[in-house]
Amino acid sequence: MKIRELEKLATEDELTGLKNRRYIWEFSRQIIEHAKKENGRVTLLIFDIDNFKHYNDVYGHSAGDEVLEQAAVLMQRCCRSHDVVGRIGGDEFAVIFWDEAKRKPLQTKRLTAESAEDAEKEIKNKSSAVSANSAVKKLPLKEETERRSAAAEHPKEPIFIAKRFRTELEKTELGLLGPEGKGVLTISGGLASFPNDGSTIRQLFDQADTALLEAKRSGKNRIYLVGGNNSV
Repeated sequence: MKIRELEKLATEDELTGLKNRRYIWEFSRQIIEHAKKENGRVTLLIFDIDNFKHYNDVYGHSAGDEVLEQAAVLMQRCCRSHDVVGRIGGDEFAVIFWDEAKRKPLQTKRLTAESAEDAEKEIKNKSSAVSANSAVKKLPLKEETERRSAAAEHPKEPIFIAKRFRTELEKTELGLLGPEGKGVLTISGGLASFPNDGSTIRQLFDQADTALLEAKRSGKNRIYLVGGNNSV
């Protein structure tokens, strides 16, 4: 097998063709370090497919795969050419938005087997923490309200793209779902920005995960902004 093919296997999700979670984690870490030097902005969007288990259980795994593939295609279509879209879990996706003006000086390191292994270890540690947080009950109203109403500054472009993505999902027809396959696909997500919401990739993912959980607890079909009082 050629080196290029091996690199592809190490960095891409087989089903959707998107970047995999190892690549997303490593790229995110590099782009944040770059943003620190260039005074840039990085925004992370994490989202899940609402009721994904239902599609698998009722319509079969082929329908579930179609849902994932369609979400991947639409997200890439909505994003800018330099944004990075990845599938980081079963039905969980991540999008890295960063300053186009800061793009040319960036030289990201190639994701080698060693760096991929290191990234995987960090991801597993993070996943364990997230699983523990997922079991936590809904935040007390006062605490949640204070966190949601805190002052926040998020770049407008990622918010616009997220809104456009949700609009495109509403128009989507899923053939394997039959007559019920139109306009049923929705997502829940969390959006966090560097440097306001965190100075490291772990902090940014944790913040976006928290916002994602709140979006689910609030009824799904929405994207919450970390520290803001609005949903997308």
